[in-house]
Amino acid sequence: MKVTLKSSLMTWSGSDFVLSKLETVRKEALHGYNKVTVLPSEELDDAYKEVGILNGYRVNYSFSQVIISLFKVNNETVNFWTHIVPAVYFAWKLAFLYSSQPLLSDPYWIPLSCYLFSCMAYPLASALAHAFSCMSPFSSHLCFFLDYSTLSFYSWGAAVFYYSYCFPESALHTYYSYSYLPISALNSVLSTFLACSSRLKKQSRFATTFRLGSFVVPYIWVSSPLVYRLLTCDPITDSCAESSYFHVSQFVLVLAASFFYATHIPERFLPGYFDFIGHSHNLLHVFGISATYQQMCGGLIDLSFRKTRLLGMGWTVDPLWTWLATPLVIVSTLVIIFCSTRIMDDVRPFTCHSNQALRPSLSHTNSAKKCH
Repeated sequence: MKVTLKSSLMTWSGSDFVLSKLETVRKEALHGYNKVTVLPSEELDDAYKEVGILNGYRVNYSFSQVIISLFKVNNETVNFWTHIVPAVYFAWKLAFLYSSQPLLSDPYWIPLSCYLFSCMAYPLASALAHAFSCMSPFSSHLCFFLDYSTLSFYSWGAAVFYYSYCFPESALHTYYSYSYLPISALNSVLSTFLACSSRLKKQSRFATTFRLGSFVVPYIWVSSPLVYRLLTCDPITDSCAESSYFHVSQFVLVLAASFFYATHIPERFLPGYFDFIGHSHNLLHVFGISATYQQMCGGLIDLSFRKTRLLGMGWTVDPLWTWLATPLVIVSTLVIIFCSTRIMDDVRPFTCHSNQALRPSLSHTNSAKKCH
């Protein structure tokens, strides 16, 4: 079969042209792969250096170089793949449940669609941000503004999820339950604003802590009803006996992710040893996405076990919280991102090279200046 196909191709009048083009594409791809290089930290402006990461920085990449770099070793390779794979998984989970359950028509199931969409959105935006932030200093800020906004949006999706399926029975139809979603929506928008603000001015040692706080406070509010329920629920009449393992695991994993993000351990104590794999941001991704998975598993158990009981108590979330409030949260965060990009006043070049247009594909020369 192969001989016949090859013979047919060679006897075709345009075969020489096609083969020459294929050879050209192969050579260009190979040439482009070899041209994609990385920089050491001493050649970068301080604003773009990461604590304890000494090598593997991508700077001023073209689109094609970005794509190629995702399959080469650099300090963002693991960050990209640890979030793009989970994003595909959550997209599959959403599609699977959509095909088997009334996600968009049954008021009891509708909140799940909002939650799963947020679970898919934040790792997807994070993966794209880590991939394309190296194209220019402006794209670096813009990519991570989008990253922060989807993480804040995820806090809203989790709030709708908890409110619909995990809320403690003793708190149903109370002032606390009536204020829970409005405050969660406000927290989501404020979280985006505060996280983006941490990048607007000159980077400082407090930027990471400030940014972490902008996500921790909404997380505490969103998780408060679940914590109360786990502490007070009756395992005989409630599904907490089945779901508590997943919920508690989620809290432990979130604490671990926050710890590594805030402390920059282990690379802080062993600079250069974790440039490509195993640094704190890798661990943040792994623990963070694992926490989301545990959260989903626990919530799906509650959704199934508590359905009859919740519906019997008249606890059905108004679909407007999904169809109206969710778009308003998204639009509000996009407005914040737009305003943030307009008022940035400290967009420094990536490197201290005299020629900022220099591509990383060019060989490093002795004329490259050091950043001190």
